[in-house]
Amino acid sequence: MLNKYGEVQGYDVSKKASLDQFTDLSQVPGWAVEFISWAVDAQMITGKPNEDATFRLAPQDGATRAECAKMLMMFMEKYTSVS
Repeated sequence: MLNKYGEVQGYDVSKKASLDQFTDLSQVPGWAVEFISWAVDAQMITGKPNEDATFRLAPQDGATRAECAKMLMMFMEKYTSVS
């Protein structure tokens, strides 16, 4: 949703990060990979830690209120003059 909003507003949402470091990448639906790689590049998503110091995306988990607030704040800091 934030990616599409940014696109409509004329923000550069073209940068993408590799998702290879996440242990559960295969669980991410194909349609979502582009959007998640954008959110990782924008540091809106950092992943959840595994016990072995690796990270997972946990795409089947719901986002907490705090996680949503972090994504909104990171979007605002990156793409608008609000900080």
